Amino acid sequence: MDNHQQIQVQQESLKYPEQYWGKFAADLHWDKPFSSVLTKPAGPGQQHVWFKDGMLNTCYNAVDRHVLNGRGKQVAIYYDSPLNNNEKQKITYQELLEQVQTVAGVIASHGVKKGDMVLIYMPMVPEALISMLACARLGVTHSVVFGGFAPLEVQKRISDCKPKLIIGGSCGIEVNKIVPYKEMLDKAIDMGAHKPAHRIIFQREAGRVALDPARGDLDWNDECQRIRLAGKQFKNCVPVESQHPLYILYTSGTTGLPKGVVRDNGGHATQTLATMRNLFGAHPGETVFCASDVGWVVGHSFICYGPLLLGCSTVLYEGKPIGTPDAGAFFRILEEYKVSTWYTAPTALRAIRRVDPEAKLSAGYDLHHLRGLYLAGERSDTGTIAHFRKVIGGKPVVDNYWSTESGSPITGACQGLVDVHGARVEPIAIRLGAAGMPMPGYDIRVLAEPEETGGAIKELGPSVFGNIVVAGHRLSTGSVEQILAEHPAISECCVVPLSDKLKGQIPVGLVVLKFGVTASEQEIVKETAAMVRRDLGAIANYNQTYIIRRLPKTRSGKILRRTIRDIIAGKSLENKQLVVPATIEDAMVLDELEKTMTRLGLVGNDGEAGKVDDTVKAKL
Repeated sequence: MDNHQQIQVQQESLKYPEQYWGKFAADLHWDKPFSSVLTKPAGPGQQHVWFKDGMLNTCYNAVDRHVLNGRGKQVAIYYDSPLNNNEKQKITYQELLEQVQTVAGVIASHGVKKGDMVLIYMPMVPEALISMLACARLGVTHSVVFGGFAPLEVQKRISDCKPKLIIGGSCGIEVNKIVPYKEMLDKAIDMGAHKPAHRIIFQREAGRVALDPARGDLDWNDECQRIRLAGKQFKNCVPVESQHPLYILYTSGTTGLPKGVVRDNGGHATQTLATMRNLFGAHPGETVFCASDVGWVVGHSFICYGPLLLGCSTVLYEGKPIGTPDAGAFFRILEEYKVSTWYTAPTALRAIRRVDPEAKLSAGYDLHHLRGLYLAGERSDTGTIAHFRKVIGGKPVVDNYWSTESGSPITGACQGLVDVHGARVEPIAIRLGAAGMPMPGYDIRVLAEPEETGGAIKELGPSVFGNIVVAGHRLSTGSVEQILAEHPAISECCVVPLSDKLKGQIPVGLVVLKFGVTASEQEIVKETAAMVRRDLGAIANYNQTYIIRRLPKTRSGKILRRTIRDIIAGKSLENKQLVVPATIEDAMVLDELEKTMTRLGLVGNDGEAGKVDDTVKAKL
C-alpha cells in the first residue's frame, strides 16, 4: 500500500471514530455493553468519554478469555534471564491464570480493593507481570516504578500516588552487580510521610534479604502459599467502568518532577489491541519480543498488555543486547522462541553493530519466523536500519514515534492496517529515516515557527521542516542528529544547543566513534559539517563536532540530553548543582564528560541551556 492509503485510513478514523474504534472494542469482552463509543464534550473543561456506560476487566481480557477459548496450553510468557544463571520459564495461559488468581487473593486479603493503589517495584521477572494483572483483576490501579530507581525517585512516586500496598523484589541483577531493591525501597519509605501497611517482597536467590515483620514486610512465596492453602484465590474478575484507571505511569518530562500519566481500562485495551494489529500485523498464537523494561510505557504496552490481549506469547528478557553473553543474544531469542514481532531501541541495535559490524554473530540463527523489527525510544538512523534490514533478510524495519503521554505509537509504517470497514490492507511502503505516517486516531500537523509568521498559526506542507504538534505541544525533531548518524565513522551522537550572540543558539554535535576508525578529527568535523549543510541547509549554521569517548545514558539506553545541557550551563558534581539522574547507567561518565567538555571549552557557554527544548530548530 502507498502512503496515501494509510493517510486515508487515518482520516477515516478521525471522521468516523465510533465506527473505527467500535470494531476493535467489539473484539473485547464487556461485562456491560457501552452505550456509545465516543461521547464528545458538552462544554468547556469537559473531556471526551470513550465507551460510555461500558464495563470490562482488562485482566479477564488478557488471560481468562483465552483460557476459556481454548488457549490454556499455549505459552503466555517466556521468561529468559541470562543475568540470573540462564534461568528460563514457560508459563502457559492456564498457569498464568492460576498465579494471577493467587496473587490477586493475596492483595485482596490485605484489604486492597477497587479504587485503591498498589505500587510495584520489581525487576524483570514474571512476578512483575503477574502483579500488574492481579491488580487489574481487582480493579486496583497499579503504578510500576522502573527497577533500580534511587530512593528519592521512588519516594516521590509513593508520596504522589499513596499506595495502600507495595509489591517489591529483593534485588535486581546487572552484568557486574546486584542492585539492592529492598534496601532502596526501605530508604524511600523512610524519607516520606506515606507509610503503606505492608510490602510483599519477592525473594531472589541472587540477593535474598532479611524481612522485618515490624515494618510490614511479607514474603511473596509465603503469602501465595497461605492463599492457596486457604482456597482464597480470587477467581472472579471485578468489572470496572471504561474510564476507571488501569495504571499510573510517571514521567519526568522537562521539569525533573514526576508527573503521573493515567491510563484507563476501556480506551487502553482497545487502542493497545488495535496497535498490535495495525502496526505489527500480529496474530493470536504468535510470539512477541519487546526488549524493553516493564517500568516503561513500552513494557506496559508491548511486553505485558498488548501481546496478552491479542492472545500472543510474550518474551520477558532479563539481559542486555551485548555481553550476555555476546552480541548474538537477541538473535538467539528470536530463533529459540520463534519470534514474529521484535521491538527494541535503536541504541541497542547500534551497540550490537558496534561490537559485531559484520553481523557474524547473527548469521547462524534461524530468523524465518520473524516478520518485522520495530524501533522506538531514540532516532533511528538510516545506516542502522539498512544494516539490520539486511541482517534479518530484507524484512521490514519499522521506526515509530510515541511517548508515555500518548500510550501508543503516534506515527508508524503500518504492517497490518485495518480500515474503517474492518478490511486488512497492504503494508505501507517504508521510507528510510522516517518514523512513518500518522497512526489511526492521531491528528498530526506541522506548523511554521511563530517568529516567522508573526505569531499566526501556519500549517506547512510535505517535506518542509517545522514543529510537529499533537494538541499544540512541541515535539523534538532531532534532524541534525539524524544526519550525523549517517556518517560511517560515527556510532552514537547527541546534538545540543549553545548560546550565540548573533544567532541566539547554534547546534553542537557530540559524537562517539566506531571501533577501528582511522579518520582524523579534522576530517570528521569537515565531513559532518558538509553533510548537515547538504541535507539540512546552510541555515543550520552547523560546523562544530566534538569527539568524546562515551555519552551518558539511562539503563534502557536513552541519551541523557538534559544532563549534558546542565554540564554546558556550568552545573558540576563539584559544586553539587549537577543532579545525577536516577536512571543513569554509569554515573562515572559524568565526571569524565565534564572534564572533556571543559577541556573543549564547551562548559559555561550556555547559561540558559537547562531551559532549551530538545529540538535543534532549522532556523539556528
